[in-house]
Amino acid sequence: MMRYSVPLMLLAICLTLAVPAAAEQSAVQPRQLEFTYSVRVSDLPADAASAYVWIPVPLSDEHQQLQGYKTAGGLDYADVSEPVYGNRFLRLDLSKLDRGAAELAVTFEVLRYPQLAAAGATWALDEAGRARWTQPNAMVPLGGPPADEAVAVVAGEQDAYARGRLLYDNIVGTVAYDKSGEGWGRGDALYACDVRAGNCTDFHSLFIGQARSLDIPARFTMGFPVPAGETAGEIGGYHCWAEFWAEGHGWVPLDASEARKHPELKEELFGSLPADRIAFTRGRDYQLPGASAEPLNFLIYPHVEVDGQPHASIEHSFSFRELPAD
Repeated sequence: MMRYSVPLMLLAICLTLAVPAAAEQSAVQPRQLEFTYSVRVSDLPADAASAYVWIPVPLSDEHQQLQGYKTAGGLDYADVSEPVYGNRFLRLDLSKLDRGAAELAVTFEVLRYPQLAAAGATWALDEAGRARWTQPNAMVPLGGPPADEAVAVVAGEQDAYARGRLLYDNIVGTVAYDKSGEGWGRGDALYACDVRAGNCTDFHSLFIGQARSLDIPARFTMGFPVPAGETAGEIGGYHCWAEFWAEGHGWVPLDASEARKHPELKEELFGSLPADRIAFTRGRDYQLPGASAEPLNFLIYPHVEVDGQPHASIEHSFSFRELPAD
C-alpha cells in the first residue's frame, strides 16, 4: 500500500468538506484518481549555489479531496502556500543532486466529485470574497472592448445567473478554439475579444473579465483533464475552467472552451462539470512562495530557479490511474 504525506489537520478538513458533497451528489459517481506529475530538469550548472523546482498541489474543497501525495527522487521539499488564494506548491531542492540533470516525480491521490451549481442556495458570498473575485487581473481588465461587449450581450438583463448564461452562449458561439499563430494560451481577455480565438485560458479569461465588468464575481481554475471512460494513460497538457457567483445558485461552473469543441455538451457544461478533471490552482497573478520571480500569470507547469533566476531547461509529463472505490 502506498504511503502518502499529508498534514492530518488538512485531511480532517477535506473529509469534513466531502460530506455535503457526497450527500448532495449521491446519484453521481466520483472518481478516485492517482495522478503522477513528472519533471526532468537539465543543464544545471555545476557551480550553482541553489536550485529549486516548484510544482502545484491539487486543491481541496467541496468538489475535490487531496488524500495525500508521495515524492520520488529523494529530494528535500517544503509544502508552501501563497496567501492570496491559498494555492499550495511543493518547493523541491535540487541543490544536493549531482549536477547536469535531475528527475523527480510526485504522485497525488485525489477524490474528485462532479461539480454542480446549488439551485436554491441560501448562502451569500462574503465581502472579502466578492472584492477578491471582482478585481481585474493583469490580462483580465474590467474595461475596454470586453466590457462593452458584455453590456451589449446582456441587453438589460439584471439577474446574475441569466447574465452568466448570456455571456457563456455568446462566447461559445463566437470564439473559435484555435491554437494557431501567436498570442493564444496566456489567458488574455483582450486578445480573445479581438481575435475571437484561443484556448481554454483565453475563453475563460474573456468570460471572467466580462462577468466582473458587470460586477459579477468570477474566478479561474487551472488543472488537468482526465479522460472519461479510461482507467489509465498519459495526459498531454493542462485544462482550465471558470465559475461565477449568482445569488440563489452559489458558484456556477462552466467550461466554454470544451462546449465550443463539443457542441453536444454545451448544456451539460453550464452549471455542472463532470468529474473528468483535477483542479490544481485558482486565481491569477500570485506570488510563488520563496521564488524570486515576479507574480505569475498562472502556474500549472513546473517553475525552476537556479541561483534565483528562471531556468528554462525543463521537461514534464503527466499520467493518471483510476483507483478502486473505497
